[in-house]
Amino acid sequence: MQDERIAQQAKEDPVARRLLTLRGVGPVTTTALAGALGDGKALGKGREFAASLGLTPRQHSTGGKD
Repeated sequence: MQDERIAQQAKEDPVARRLLTLRGVGPVTTTALAGALGDGKALGKGREFAASLGLTPRQHSTGGKD
């Protein structure tokens, strides 16, 4: 039942519909990303979106030296 509702939501949301065109991305992932992304205008770059999801590389530095 929940899967059907999520799939329907993914079909109705324009952002989720675009994300569904990606290979390996299904309705659950697209609705979650569309909810986190919104219209995307608040973020300047893809890097900012990745950072908002916590997908940034770890820093291995001390005192400003890598």
